[in-house]
Amino acid sequence: MEHVQDSVTTSADFTVYENRFGGRSWFPLFGMGKFGVTAGVLMSGIQYKVSATRNLVAIDPIPFTIAANTPIWSDAKTLSGWWLGLGAFAGTDLEIQFSPRFFGRIGVDYSWYTGNSIKVLNIETTINPGGFGSIAAVGIGF
Repeated sequence: MEHVQDSVTTSADFTVYENRFGGRSWFPLFGMGKFGVTAGVLMSGIQYKVSATRNLVAIDPIPFTIAANTPIWSDAKTLSGWWLGLGAFAGTDLEIQFSPRFFGRIGVDYSWYTGNSIKVLNIETTINPGGFGSIAAVGIGF
């Protein structure tokens, strides 16, 4: 159909409420700090809203039928709700003691989740909030 332009617009909004249940084990670094390892399971509530709009427009005049720039067909749909995301995490951290009261900590972890997908107007949207994460912090010990 050389006289018709098909355009699709989509948007997806996700909010993840993550809960971690796990443990941390550590061993001392000869009075300089601690080296730790963490592992556990994840359970997340994922709120989603996915919208799609599709429009067919005549871009050239179609002889004896439709003038140029005339909308031929339009459709819009929005789906929203909640998913339950399940997964696991593992990580490591290093805590260095600067003085009897001050410390610094860096850590990295990896989260693995089950993926979810939704189809709106034949367009599939997939979310998987897993991946690598890192943290750097300083603090005061009591």
